[in-house]
Amino acid sequence: MAKKDPVFGGVSSEKSNQGGYTFEKLKIGDMYKKSVFVTEGLLTLFGRISGDWQPIHFDDAYAKETIFKGRVVHGMLVESFFSGMIGMGFPGPGCILLEKHMVFKRPVRIGDVVELCVTVTELAEKESGGVVCLKATCEVGGKTALHGEIKLFVPKRKVP
Repeated sequence: MAKKDPVFGGVSSEKSNQGGYTFEKLKIGDMYKKSVFVTEGLLTLFGRISGDWQPIHFDDAYAKETIFKGRVVHGMLVESFFSGMIGMGFPGPGCILLEKHMVFKRPVRIGDVVELCVTVTELAEKESGGVVCLKATCEVGGKTALHGEIKLFVPKRKVP
């Protein structure tokens, strides 16, 4: 169920996966989705955190004169939505980011709903867990805004 974020005002359909998925529970083809409503509050907070106050993000008059014909959201902000999705949703707590590669295809704007999706493409077992490769996509209005690959370490089930 969608919920309004108390800090940012954005809407996310993600539920927290407090226990996390262990390596043994994952299968090739497993998929997880999340939606985020991009707000002015998210943009402003990201500007504060990152120090990126470029006028393409914050100045309407300036942004109208660019190739985008209006303000656009920081690409890194959009990319960061995968962090919460992976860290709290799928596979969830316990996973560690090893690598990430993203390709930006089109801008995201304030008011857009971004649809994130990750799909397990590879699993490589290790002694204490395994390496999991994910195909990652972010769409706005059915069109790809960014896509790429994410590689994680996911721990095995704890033995009591």
